[in-house]
Amino acid sequence: MNASTETARETPGSEDAPPVAETAVTAPAPIRLDKEEIPTVLGKLRTLVQDKTRFEPHDITPLGEEDVLQDFSLQANYALEARFEQRVINGYFAPAGNDCRCGSHEVGALAHAQEKERLRRAAGKLDNALRQAGQAYNGVEAGVYLPHAVKYWHLDTCGTCHGKGRIGCHTCHGATTETCWSCHGGRTVSCNAYGCYGSGKVSCSYCSGSGTVAEQVTDYVTVQVPTTTYSNGSSHTSYHSETRTQYRTEYRSCYHCSYGKVSCTTCHGAGNVNCGTCRASGQVTCRTCSGAGDLRCNPCDGSGKVGKAAWVDVHVAPGYSVSLPKQAPDDARRIRDKESVHSLAAIASSLALAKVSIYNEDEPQEVDALYAARLRIVRLDAACNGDKHHLVAYGTDLRWLTLDDIVEKLLRGDLKALSDALAGSADDGLFSAHVQGLLTPLRDVAASELNADVIESVLSGEADHAHVDVVSADYANNVRTCVLGALRQVYTRLAKQFWWKSALAALAAAIATWFFAGRGAAAVAGLLVTGAGYWLFNRKVKAVLSEALGGERQALRAMQIAGKGRRNQLAQVLILAPASLAVLAASYGLPARVRPAAAP
Repeated sequence: MNASTETARETPGSEDAPPVAETAVTAPAPIRLDKEEIPTVLGKLRTLVQDKTRFEPHDITPLGEEDVLQDFSLQANYALEARFEQRVINGYFAPAGNDCRCGSHEVGALAHAQEKERLRRAAGKLDNALRQAGQAYNGVEAGVYLPHAVKYWHLDTCGTCHGKGRIGCHTCHGATTETCWSCHGGRTVSCNAYGCYGSGKVSCSYCSGSGTVAEQVTDYVTVQVPTTTYSNGSSHTSYHSETRTQYRTEYRSCYHCSYGKVSCTTCHGAGNVNCGTCRASGQVTCRTCSGAGDLRCNPCDGSGKVGKAAWVDVHVAPGYSVSLPKQAPDDARRIRDKESVHSLAAIASSLALAKVSIYNEDEPQEVDALYAARLRIVRLDAACNGDKHHLVAYGTDLRWLTLDDIVEKLLRGDLKALSDALAGSADDGLFSAHVQGLLTPLRDVAASELNADVIESVLSGEADHAHVDVVSADYANNVRTCVLGALRQVYTRLAKQFWWKSALAALAAAIATWFFAGRGAAAVAGLLVTGAGYWLFNRKVKAVLSEALGGERQALRAMQIAGKGRRNQLAQVLILAPASLAVLAASYGLPARVRPAAAP
């Protein structure tokens, strides 16, 4: 890199300076547009003023313009790496036509010996690719650039299976069967019937395992029953015998079991049953080899051969940087710091390959491509409202570097008028309902579409507000505060004019409905009229804003901004709360109507 340049790098290169082989490339003539086709900064500025503000393009007066092509250099640095790769292979390895079989000790050494030659070949391929007509400066992607041309490999007989591809099963040792895991070779397992669990006994179903049963016994008992008679003031008691029945419960031993237990019907009292897993044989098919008796050898994957293969792939890692001459102006440096390397290349007026440099041709690990480029920079001196401004734009699409607040100063006059109107409205008193003093400055601010774009972007929480290159963050916050404050005043003052009408209409509707249908229907009717009043209030706001701002679209956008900023909540309360309270008070305060009974 020349010592007389300043560089902004996207990927830092090597600090060491190995020998360089430079190849000069004749640069084609810079690509330039015809003068009639080149967009002008003055035209772009006037278009911005005309499309996004209420002002006229002729409010901007040009004083002088400088249109230059700034030279800069774009360097593409390609770091080459010969990457050694080695893999374990087996008998299924299929060598390509150029692959070379060699001794086991030679595999790695022969592959490493290819590194320099592969690097030289990759550097030559890259050099030719960069010289191709129409080759983009960033056309080489990171990754494998030059795949291997030959693999060096070697195979030996597998020492694990001795070339057979299979080894004996370590579980059954070739027997194809293994001891049953359920009975462990005993052929029987403990009975798992309910209550038995290997004991051979289960609970008796007659006595529920208690060993005794209850029986009801009937006894006949003779008792003496007294009888008392009264005669002439004296009594006489006599007795007679009666036979009565008595019931009692007796417990006896259960005849069906022995101490509450009977023989298990599943194991017939043995406590064990034949193993169902091995069918009482004690052996099952080996689960490891599935009954084959041997297994596929893992090291050779059943091929009987193992070995290794090695090769060299050349990888490339591109990095890009931009350099400016030492005498480059400050605005050119600001543009370089603002834009990325690829962005500058995209908006450059011309970009042509100047030279290709290969470092250390014996073992090239770095290739540089230097591109000569030019960037259009336009500096415009203009006057607006008696003030002089210096504007700078750059690139084929004329991106703004600085507008010197020329558009913001146009808009600040309207913003100051609105701010003064808001300050004056604070002294109008609590019950003031006049809105005309706010509508005129609000109309001027809203007539500039740029203000609405900025407010919406600020309310949505975006990191950068809209038109960040045109107006400052301070202006964006001020216009948001003033416009939302004005909309809140408009909503609130119109609500002061309207709230008593809505409440009176809702109360009248509730009383009229009560007269015919009672209190419940009166409350419903009053609330419906309250909702209708809120709808009419919004129509009133829309009509006032449409007349003030010059159209229904502007009014709807202003109402959306007020809703997003929650500046219409007080007006909503003023419209809905009094009417709703009046309706509810009337529905509870009015007496219940009782229909007269029909004549018989």
